[in-house]
Amino acid sequence: MKPNYLTILITTLCIFFNACHNSNTAPQLQLADSLIDKRADSALCILEKLSIEEISNKSAKAMYALLLTEALDKNFKSHRNDSLILIAVDYYKDNSNNKLKTKAYYYLGRVYQDNKDYVKATEAYLSALKTASPNQVPILQIYNNLALCYESQEFYLQAIKTYKESYVTAEKMKDKHGILHATRGLGNIYAIQDEEEKALSYYQKALSIAQSIKDSLWENAIFCDIAKVYDDQGLYIEAKKQIDSALNYAPSDINLSPTYFWKGTILYNLEEIDSAVHYLSRARVNANIYTKASIYQTLYEINKERKNYEQAILYNDTALICY
Repeated sequence: MKPNYLTILITTLCIFFNACHNSNTAPQLQLADSLIDKRADSALCILEKLSIEEISNKSAKAMYALLLTEALDKNFKSHRNDSLILIAVDYYKDNSNNKLKTKAYYYLGRVYQDNKDYVKATEAYLSALKTASPNQVPILQIYNNLALCYESQEFYLQAIKTYKESYVTAEKMKDKHGILHATRGLGNIYAIQDEEEKALSYYQKALSIAQSIKDSLWENAIFCDIAKVYDDQGLYIEAKKQIDSALNYAPSDINLSPTYFWKGTILYNLEEIDSAVHYLSRARVNANIYTKASIYQTLYEINKERKNYEQAILYNDTALICY
């Protein structure tokens, strides 16, 4: 049979152009991978200039899908669906590289968690734990996000168990931020269940760790947590003291809307109405939709009590829109 020279030429050209494309893609993926932990914004910029449809190599395609999902997550971008990360999961699930397999299942969990599909997120995190190394970096993130999924489903016993496993693992790794995260998580679960003494005990331990590593962001968050517990107990003067500490420790570059909201709420409970309105108004500026709903609901209550019915109705309507 005579060789078909046209077919040979086309095949050769395809191999050549694929090789050129893959040789261009590989360095960009390697660069994005090297930047993703400390410069996630730069990594995302590199990855968004690539197109998965143009990557023919299955290994490169899986790596691209994994890196892009990770970059989106670390830049706090919403995950629309699981189609991208499933490319990585399908490739790595039968792969001998447990590190990449674990990472793929972890980010599958993050995608589902972001979309509030807590059942699928839980399954993904449990799959990630099966292949995770005890000293592998994502293991604490897996435990903590798994605990949050249990909490969202009101499986509080499982959440407590998972946070305790995270705590033990963090201690073995000598990871103070990991210990801090697990300790605060336990405080949150006990606070939800109205076990105030246990909640305060864990919050105080978490605060001590935050202060030892001089992390003002965590100090702000934990002082807020403690203030909420005292507010729930009706100990409003102590709650005010704690929320003032939260504001004092807050870093200059964070969104203070949640802290202002809680200060306004506590002042309202102390019947310091004008001051409460002042802080609730400040809280509205950069508040997310959930905080705004609570702010307008509280402003509705205040104006109703003051018999400012027209203004009260407007605040109530706005709260309903937010809800």
